[in-house]
Amino acid sequence: MARSHLVDPSVTRWYHCMSKCVRGADLLTNVPEDRKAWIEKRLQDLAQIFAVGVAGFTVRQDKTHGAFFERRFKSVAVLDDEALLAVCAYIDLNPVAAGIVTVPEASPHTSIKTRVEHVHEQGRTSDLAAAAGGSVAGSCASAGLEESLWLCPIEDRRGLDSSREGMLEGFSLGSYLLLVDYTGRLFRDGKATISRELSGIFDRLGSRGKGHALRIPAQMILGQ
Repeated sequence: MARSHLVDPSVTRWYHCMSKCVRGADLLTNVPEDRKAWIEKRLQDLAQIFAVGVAGFTVRQDKTHGAFFERRFKSVAVLDDEALLAVCAYIDLNPVAAGIVTVPEASPHTSIKTRVEHVHEQGRTSDLAAAAGGSVAGSCASAGLEESLWLCPIEDRRGLDSSREGMLEGFSLGSYLLLVDYTGRLFRDGKATISRELSGIFDRLGSRGKGHALRIPAQMILGQ
């Protein structure tokens, strides 16, 4: 169906998209990890050439068998800021909930790991922890953090120092990481959680100060 019949920008520009296919045959490539990397790279390439921004994604392999496409593509409208944050956190926590990893930033082929690694490459992990001091402190320390990242930035800084459209005004990447870490510790029946014995995400990333090392042991959201 044409996108013009499904998408109404006057209502929302954000959609939670899901597409499932079975990997029982040698499709895309013979190596499972390469398949997931191919899908992640494809998302990045398409986001750069089409009028679509990717705010969050997760690629999971369930080791099932059957026809290539399991069921129809699904798209759910995200109607407000609270829902947008909730869906992003849900997507980034999928590997934790499935018991694949113990912490979200350790999961390959996810948006949260991509964001964390991008900050680490800039040598600015310590700037993330400023979010613990409040939204203003977190926003001030976040200048330029996601300016060159292919994903849609968490914070919309167009009124401050950027020409790129972000997801939310006044809500920094550090604040989002805190939200994901807190949400991942909440009990959900039948789902794994982040252990209460583990330190907070800023401590795990080594952003509390010197002497720490960064430890970083396709559902997606699309914005038109």
